[in-house]
Amino acid sequence: MLHALGELHDPLLRWFRSHPSPPTAIISDLFLGWTHHLASQLSILRYVFSPCGALAISIINSLWCEMPTRRNRDDDEDEIIQFPKITNSSFYPWWQLSPLYQSYVEGDLVLEFIKDSFRANTRFEDRVVGRGVVIRGWALQVVILRHEAMGAYFTQRGWNSTLESITARVPMMAWPMGADQFVNATLIENELNIGVRVFEGDRAMLGADELAQHLLEATSHKWTERRARSYSCTRCHH
Repeated sequence: MLHALGELHDPLLRWFRSHPSPPTAIISDLFLGWTHHLASQLSILRYVFSPCGALAISIINSLWCEMPTRRNRDDDEDEIIQFPKITNSSFYPWWQLSPLYQSYVEGDLVLEFIKDSFRANTRFEDRVVGRGVVIRGWALQVVILRHEAMGAYFTQRGWNSTLESITARVPMMAWPMGADQFVNATLIENELNIGVRVFEGDRAMLGADELAQHLLEATSHKWTERRARSYSCTRCHH
């Protein structure tokens, strides 16, 4: 139903633009986040009506923005999901979370629309204007890595990303989480010296100040040698 309601976007847009005295604001509930995009197109305000309490809204927003997943087994309905960014928030087993969120499958057109709709409620894109960009669909990582503005690549350190970073001559900041990522992080830091391990695992979170310091160092003269080594690795690879 949420996706079907989204089909009203274009008819409503035409109605607004053809009306001699159109409304000056849109009031819609949290399930109609796509109306935020409509309001932006019309340069009018959108007010969100939330039929839930503030804590529940925070949990819903966190689900669709942070996209937590089960780390143990896909069939473990009792795995605990935590929300560390929400003050005084409790934790919940997977089966108690939103059934709509539980059904999310990456790449499914309907569910991707629903995810975007919920994220629109947080006005995330408005908050990063001038500082970042949201890419929908497939991100051409190889093209991005080759851009002249790339100073370093922050990654979990999968093998594909490792090879693409080396080929693009971009030093790396690694946050390995599992599989071969710890081994790859050791390779780039201890063996090739073309990156650093800034954090590892999911038992704690990297602080914002600490992350900012790593980012500053990655764009400073301290990384000049790592950039040179990245270039040398590419020459050896060829």
